[in-house]
Amino acid sequence: MVDTTKPEIVQLLRRINEGATNSQTPLGEVLRLCLRLGRLLNNKELSDWAKAEAGGYESANSLPDYRISGTEVRGTFLGPFGSSLSNVSIPQAVVEEDHRETLFTVYMTQPVGELEQLVGSSEGTNSLSVPWSGNTILYYQHKELIEGLGLNAAWKVLTTATIAGVLEVIRARVLEFVLVIEKELGIDMMNYYDSKTSLETPTQEKINQIFNTTIHGGTNIALGNPGTTNQHATHVQPGDLQGLKEKLAQLGVTEELLNDLDTALDEDADSQEQPGPHVKGWIGRMMIKAGQGTLQLVSATATTAVMAEVRRFLGLPPA
Repeated sequence: MVDTTKPEIVQLLRRINEGATNSQTPLGEVLRLCLRLGRLLNNKELSDWAKAEAGGYESANSLPDYRISGTEVRGTFLGPFGSSLSNVSIPQAVVEEDHRETLFTVYMTQPVGELEQLVGSSEGTNSLSVPWSGNTILYYQHKELIEGLGLNAAWKVLTTATIAGVLEVIRARVLEFVLVIEKELGIDMMNYYDSKTSLETPTQEKINQIFNTTIHGGTNIALGNPGTTNQHATHVQPGDLQGLKEKLAQLGVTEELLNDLDTALDEDADSQEQPGPHVKGWIGRMMIKAGQGTLQLVSATATTAVMAEVRRFLGLPPA
């Protein structure tokens, strides 16, 4: 580590700390400061993350888990003689299994500023609608989801509380990162400018460790080249069975279920369809256990993350 005085870093840490703890400070402003801090610390991971949060993510594949949420779906159905049902809940069970993850999950790729605007402009309502695509509606019009009625419209219900929760997660993780960096640097914010304390800049390995622990809860997200891999990669790489098992274990999948998945993957090795029937059966059993409470996953939306990682292992898009 190099012994040096970094007054700009100290000033940035103080401003980020104040912005993250003040809900009136736009998150975009806080993240721009984080981007600057990443440049000063010469830490690309922090800079890339702050840039993605402030400017939006390029695809659902690069999203951190806290920006992915399972949702309720509601729809309008029309029938003969002017009969109809409006704003009725559509259960996952009536939708083809391969479509469930896509149709019952919201991937929030928007910049934080846009998410803040969605929450701020939602007075009088506690939810937003994310419509199914026209092609999806057309496909399920030919399926009788409700006897005697045809699907006319369907939409995912994204609550403003969910969006607000995402924003609070970002604030909390930024604050935690700053506090740990301050401690690592040995900064006393109250007395730093009086003492003119020299700072020992942490190594990149240490900064990365702090970033991975505080921002992504012990994992890292691949924001750049999708072909780049490392031992902290958030998303499983195709064919990486050990990586899949480690990721699913992090999500709360038990060793017994991991062994069952290993067997299912072997049994489906020659299947023309992927995921194959045995892996689909494994996913179904996992979801049932989670629903019954006999499998304690790390969050209410972790089943979606489990299915996404299995698909990534198979070389398929997560949705």
